[in-house]
Amino acid sequence: MHKHLIRRFVLIGVALLVPLGAGAFAVTTAVTSGGSAAAAAPKYNDTTDTVHCSTFYGKVTISPALSLTGTSPTTIAVSGDLLGCSDATGFVSGSKTSDTEFTAKVSGTLSGATNSISTLSGCSSATGTLTVKWSAYYYNSSNTPAEESLTNSTTVASISQIYGALFSPGAPFGSSNVTTDGYGSFQIGANASTQGCTAPTYTSPGAFLGSDLGASTASVAVTSEDGGAIISGQTGATVTKLLLGIGAYYGG
Repeated sequence: MHKHLIRRFVLIGVALLVPLGAGAFAVTTAVTSGGSAAAAAPKYNDTTDTVHCSTFYGKVTISPALSLTGTSPTTIAVSGDLLGCSDATGFVSGSKTSDTEFTAKVSGTLSGATNSISTLSGCSSATGTLTVKWSAYYYNSSNTPAEESLTNSTTVASISQIYGALFSPGAPFGSSNVTTDGYGSFQIGANASTQGCTAPTYTSPGAFLGSDLGASTASVAVTSEDGGAIISGQTGATVTKLLLGIGAYYGG
């Protein structure tokens, strides 16, 4: 190689060393063939973080419809929204510019063993996956940059059983002649496991799995229709859709 060309490469290499202080140097970002390469944007590792969402609402669509004497396998489509979410660090936010609660979408399809309405009570077979897609950033005004994206934006749960029961709310229900048979509730995760149901498994790495890879994760959703309306088929000509009115989610 020509001596002049070699000397030029040496000078370029020396120029890439920027003094930081006495005896300290840092190498600047290299230039690629396609142009300048910026340093990778920082990301917050949310795998072992935990999250709590105070609101869960949505719907469950069941086909074929539930009935008192049903024996057919079912397809159960689940969709909903998680609202009022906050994480353990207090820095995961729904905004890139401030600290706010964040949200998520829940969706998935499960296969049920039977369309008998009795499956709404106790541990029932429902196999498939539910996916939670988080709309969130890590925002800390003390950092530069203040916002970071999350390393994981989804939580994927593989379900095998759901726990169903009647939920009887407190006052004002049951007083002033406002009574109900109780609303249908569905529980998945740690709270259902305490009732003897098989626990879900979670794809790892994933968002908000805590230190136990999701073993403590739990959710509950309560129907807008009470038990009497569900059993009598008053959600429609047949029971094909159940609205989820209230609920909550804990991840991790």
